[in-house]
Amino acid sequence: MHVHDNTQTHFMGEVTRQDGKIFRYCKAHGTLTAKTPYKILADSSGWLTAAIADAASNTVGCAYGLSGCKIGIPEAAVASGTYGWLQVGGKVSDAILTSCTATVNYCVGWVAATCIKTGAAFSGQREVFAIFTATGATATTQDILMLNREVGCDST
Repeated sequence: MHVHDNTQTHFMGEVTRQDGKIFRYCKAHGTLTAKTPYKILADSSGWLTAAIADAASNTVGCAYGLSGCKIGIPEAAVASGTYGWLQVGGKVSDAILTSCTATVNYCVGWVAATCIKTGAAFSGQREVFAIFTATGATATTQDILMLNREVGCDST
Protein backbone atom coordinates (compact mmCIF):
# COMPACT_ATOMS: atom_id res chain seq x y z
CA MET A 1 0.00 0.00 0.00
CA HIS A 2 1.16 3.53 -0.74
CA VAL A 3 1.51 6.26 1.89
CA HIS A 4 -0.65 9.40 1.51
CA ASP A 5 0.72 12.88 2.30
CA ASN A 6 -0.20 16.58 2.34
CA THR A 7 2.42 17.81 -0.10
CA GLN A 8 3.25 16.63 -3.55
CA THR A 9 6.48 14.71 -3.16
CA HIS A 10 6.38 12.54 -6.28
CA PHE A 11 6.46 13.19 -10.01
CA MET A 12 3.29 13.38 -12.10
CA GLY A 13 3.81 10.08 -13.91
CA GLU A 14 2.75 6.56 -13.14
CA VAL A 15 4.47 3.73 -11.31
CA THR A 16 4.15 -0.01 -11.80
CA ARG A 17 4.48 -2.28 -8.79
CA GLN A 18 5.97 -5.76 -8.92
CA ASP A 19 2.46 -7.23 -8.95
CA GLY A 20 1.76 -5.42 -12.24
CA LYS A 21 -0.65 -2.85 -10.80
CA ILE A 22 -0.19 0.68 -12.17
CA PHE A 23 -0.74 3.76 -9.99
CA ARG A 24 -0.97 7.52 -10.59
CA TYR A 25 -0.12 10.06 -7.86
CA CYS A 26 -3.04 12.50 -7.37
CA LYS A 27 -4.42 15.19 -5.08
CA ALA A 28 -7.81 14.27 -3.57
CA HIS A 29 -10.61 16.71 -4.39
CA GLY A 30 -12.48 15.48 -1.30
CA THR A 31 -12.30 12.41 0.91
CA LEU A 32 -11.75 9.39 -1.35
CA THR A 33 -13.35 6.08 -0.41
CA ALA A 34 -11.22 2.95 -0.83
CA LYS A 35 -12.06 0.78 -3.88
CA THR A 36 -14.28 3.52 -5.42
CA PRO A 37 -13.57 4.81 -8.95
CA TYR A 38 -12.78 8.52 -9.47
CA LYS A 39 -11.88 10.66 -12.47
CA ILE A 40 -8.28 11.87 -12.71
CA LEU A 41 -7.92 15.27 -14.36
CA ALA A 42 -4.95 17.50 -15.15
CA ASP A 43 -4.67 20.48 -12.78
CA SER A 44 -2.14 23.31 -12.36
CA SER A 45 -0.68 21.46 -9.37
CA GLY A 46 -0.57 18.02 -11.01
CA TRP A 47 -3.26 15.36 -11.16
CA LEU A 48 -6.53 16.04 -9.34
CA THR A 49 -9.37 13.62 -8.61
CA ALA A 50 -13.06 14.35 -9.17
CA ALA A 51 -16.26 12.44 -8.62
CA ILE A 52 -17.32 10.64 -11.77
CA ALA A 53 -20.78 12.24 -11.60
CA ASP A 54 -19.25 15.75 -11.53
CA ALA A 55 -19.54 16.82 -15.18
CA ALA A 56 -18.69 20.42 -14.24
CA SER A 57 -15.09 19.46 -13.52
CA ASN A 58 -14.51 18.55 -17.16
CA THR A 59 -13.72 21.37 -19.57
CA VAL A 60 -14.16 19.20 -22.65
CA GLY A 61 -17.94 19.21 -22.17
CA CYS A 62 -18.64 15.51 -22.55
CA ALA A 63 -22.07 14.52 -21.28
CA TYR A 64 -20.85 13.06 -17.99
CA GLY A 65 -17.45 14.66 -17.67
CA LEU A 66 -15.48 11.58 -18.67
CA SER A 67 -13.83 12.72 -21.89
CA GLY A 68 -10.05 12.80 -21.90
CA CYS A 69 -9.43 11.60 -18.33
CA LYS A 70 -8.40 8.39 -16.64
CA ILE A 71 -10.33 6.52 -13.99
CA GLY A 72 -8.46 5.61 -10.82
CA ILE A 73 -9.28 3.59 -7.71
CA PRO A 74 -7.55 4.16 -4.34
CA GLU A 75 -6.62 1.02 -2.39
CA ALA A 76 -7.28 2.86 0.88
CA ALA A 77 -9.14 6.02 1.87
CA VAL A 78 -7.42 9.33 1.02
CA ALA A 79 -8.17 12.49 3.03
CA SER A 80 -9.41 15.59 1.23
CA GLY A 81 -6.61 17.84 -0.01
CA THR A 82 -3.89 15.23 0.47
CA TYR A 83 -1.94 13.35 -2.17
CA GLY A 84 -2.26 9.63 -2.69
CA TRP A 85 -1.92 6.86 -5.25
CA LEU A 86 -4.87 5.74 -7.39
CA GLN A 87 -4.74 2.48 -9.32
CA VAL A 88 -5.25 2.98 -13.06
CA GLY A 89 -4.09 -0.39 -14.37
CA GLY A 90 -4.20 -4.01 -13.27
CA LYS A 91 -6.58 -6.21 -11.31
CA VAL A 92 -8.82 -4.76 -8.59
CA SER A 93 -10.74 -7.07 -6.26
CA ASP A 94 -14.08 -5.86 -4.93
CA ALA A 95 -14.17 -2.54 -6.78
CA ILE A 96 -17.21 -0.54 -5.68
CA LEU A 97 -19.48 -0.29 -8.72
CA THR A 98 -23.11 0.78 -8.69
CA SER A 99 -25.38 -2.21 -9.32
CA CYS A 100 -23.36 -3.95 -12.01
CA THR A 101 -23.95 -7.50 -13.18
CA ALA A 102 -20.58 -8.93 -14.12
CA THR A 103 -19.86 -11.11 -17.14
CA VAL A 104 -16.25 -12.15 -17.59
CA ASN A 105 -14.42 -10.12 -20.28
CA TYR A 106 -17.32 -7.68 -20.70
CA CYS A 107 -16.67 -3.96 -20.48
CA VAL A 108 -17.18 -1.60 -17.55
CA GLY A 109 -18.13 1.96 -18.49
CA TRP A 110 -20.24 4.83 -17.10
CA VAL A 111 -23.52 6.56 -17.87
CA ALA A 112 -24.79 9.32 -15.56
CA ALA A 113 -22.60 8.15 -12.66
CA THR A 114 -23.94 4.61 -12.95
CA CYS A 115 -21.82 1.62 -13.83
CA ILE A 116 -22.87 -0.02 -17.06
CA LYS A 117 -22.00 -3.30 -18.67
CA THR A 118 -21.71 -2.75 -22.39
CA GLY A 119 -22.91 -6.23 -23.25
CA ALA A 120 -19.84 -6.87 -25.34
CA ALA A 121 -16.21 -7.80 -25.04
CA PHE A 122 -13.75 -4.91 -25.16
CA SER A 123 -13.10 -3.64 -28.67
CA GLY A 124 -11.90 -0.09 -28.05
CA GLN A 125 -15.10 1.55 -26.82
CA ARG A 126 -14.19 5.07 -25.64
CA GLU A 127 -16.19 5.06 -22.38
CA VAL A 128 -14.71 1.79 -21.13
CA PHE A 129 -12.14 1.88 -18.31
CA ALA A 130 -12.10 -1.79 -17.21
CA ILE A 131 -13.30 -5.30 -17.95
CA PHE A 132 -14.85 -7.79 -15.56
CA THR A 133 -12.51 -10.63 -14.55
CA ALA A 134 -15.28 -12.88 -13.23
CA THR A 135 -18.96 -13.51 -13.80
CA GLY A 136 -21.20 -12.55 -10.89
CA ALA A 137 -24.69 -11.55 -9.87
CA THR A 138 -25.77 -7.92 -9.65
CA ALA A 139 -23.81 -6.44 -6.76
CA THR A 140 -22.13 -3.26 -5.59
CA THR A 141 -18.63 -4.79 -5.74
CA GLN A 142 -17.02 -6.68 -8.59
CA ASP A 143 -13.57 -7.89 -9.64
CA ILE A 144 -12.21 -5.90 -12.59
CA LEU A 145 -9.09 -5.32 -14.68
CA MET A 146 -8.31 -1.60 -15.03
CA LEU A 147 -7.16 -0.83 -18.59
CA ASN A 148 -4.95 2.24 -17.89
CA ARG A 149 -6.41 4.32 -20.71
CA GLU A 150 -8.05 7.68 -21.21
CA VAL A 151 -11.80 7.38 -21.46
CA GLY A 152 -14.23 9.37 -23.55
CA CYS A 153 -17.87 9.47 -24.49
CA ASP A 154 -19.82 8.84 -27.64
CA SER A 155 -21.05 12.45 -27.54
CA THR A 156 -17.60 13.94 -28.26
